[in-house]
Amino acid sequence: MASTRPLRRLTELTYVGEFFGQFLPTAFGGDVVRILAFGEARSQVVAATAILDRMMGLFVLFAMALALLPFRGDVLTAEIVAFTAMVAGVGLLGGLVLLDGRLVRRGIGWLPGPLSLRGAGWLAQTYDTFTSTGRRALGAAALISLAYNAGLVVNNYLVGRAYGVDYVPLELYAVFVPVVVTSYLLPSIQGWGVAQGVYVPLLMSVGVPAETALAISVTVALSDVVTGLLGGVVFVLPTRRLLGVRPPSEKA
Repeated sequence: MASTRPLRRLTELTYVGEFFGQFLPTAFGGDVVRILAFGEARSQVVAATAILDRMMGLFVLFAMALALLPFRGDVLTAEIVAFTAMVAGVGLLGGLVLLDGRLVRRGIGWLPGPLSLRGAGWLAQTYDTFTSTGRRALGAAALISLAYNAGLVVNNYLVGRAYGVDYVPLELYAVFVPVVVTSYLLPSIQGWGVAQGVYVPLLMSVGVPAETALAISVTVALSDVVTGLLGGVVFVLPTRRLLGVRPPSEKA
């Protein structure tokens, strides 16, 4: 069942998810809140949409990194090139396998009851919804994700320039950012600590001093906190409407 929610409501839920993602474990913490707050569509549809949204973002970042790596690989160490290519390559391949679904279902089809991806269980229905997404919808999601992630790369680049790092070109940030964003999936609170542990060595590999690299990484993370705080405002002020609770006078 398709959702009929207006763009404004979906935007609100996205910002609310960003807010809760600031203190819930891993990058999926805010997605869980979005699923719970989305009251109209079947939960399987909402969950599949949230997962697809997260996956398409990573998919576009990985594709961006692999496309630009050959043009900037000469200024990176062999270890950084190999690590970045491995993360992006595995991410792209894994995404394609998940979207296709056949190999995944065969691989874990033996799991019992609610954990199985076959049958009529909640998880199976969610995965069926996820894998049945049409090419047109995937293409539109990819274009939106490309615009968003291009902005993310530019944000990192501008933060670097603000710290006087004008010798690192925009293309290198497009190579580094996908690896850093992937680290958000590891156990942490919004990537704090993990992201810095990844970003600092990457920047140092192209000549950025350690203290400056750390400052860039922390500043970028703080910009995410600001976005999350905006989501907190959205959540607190119109809480009843945001969660789909209408006053008695507005009920049909």
